[in-house]
Amino acid sequence: MNTQNLTRVSSEQVRKMQLELLSQLDSFCHDNEITYYAFAGTLLGTVRHQGFIPWDNDIDVAVSREDYIRMRALLANEDSHPCFRFLCYENDRNYLWQHGRIVMKHTYMKTARGYEKLGLSIDIFPLDSQGDDYDEARRNLAEIRQCVRLRIMSYDKKYNKTVRYPDCTEQERAELQRLFEYEGMDDEEYWVKRHITLAQRFNDGAQSRYYGCNSNDKYAVVCERRFFSGSTLLPFENTMIPVPSGYEEILRLYYGDYRQLPPKEKQTGVKEMEIYLTE
Repeated sequence: MNTQNLTRVSSEQVRKMQLELLSQLDSFCHDNEITYYAFAGTLLGTVRHQGFIPWDNDIDVAVSREDYIRMRALLANEDSHPCFRFLCYENDRNYLWQHGRIVMKHTYMKTARGYEKLGLSIDIFPLDSQGDDYDEARRNLAEIRQCVRLRIMSYDKKYNKTVRYPDCTEQERAELQRLFEYEGMDDEEYWVKRHITLAQRFNDGAQSRYYGCNSNDKYAVVCERRFFSGSTLLPFENTMIPVPSGYEEILRLYYGDYRQLPPKEKQTGVKEMEIYLTE
């Protein structure tokens, strides 16, 4: 898309528009009896800052895989909702991410990929069963992390960037290098499809002991299902947002001592999203 005649959205406007989008998502979920939770950095921001983490500017939420599938069906068409569209690989093979997004209509985000349906968005992470065997769940999550890393490396290669190797052990890096250089294994779509398959590996055991997000490298950890047994509302900026009942346990698994601020040099991460209004 040619952005020359489009209006660029400022960093301050991004947060305001994200809160507007969150309000629309909340209404949609309420109307369709879908349970969602603040997740990842948004969960941390809600609990520790009562809003955005000061050095972050996006919103992440999680829903059960069952509700994720319902969202896909309810929002399958461009005109399914007046304010946003739902993007996921299962509905659009040009969308090469393992989790979904709701995207505010009449916005566009410029990326190297040039995928024109992407704009100002909220990440939607599906929650999956992880089985009853802790060690087996951890092995599956290790494979999932590998998929995330190889997808990113494949993206870098495709768009002529320096290939980013993750911060991992020498043994893990050697295995990534071996797979990446194997014929046909540097295909981004291959790793997205494999990731989605592995994430749902244990979903036949709907009430398995372990449960959580299998859609992200950092947050792919083994959680107890009881952490998501209910929700409570907490303040987030100018609104209230539901968080999982076991949010303290989840945050400790993700961040350790999550109440402690990181040192100044690590207080980074604001995404410089190049977002435009298209109308």
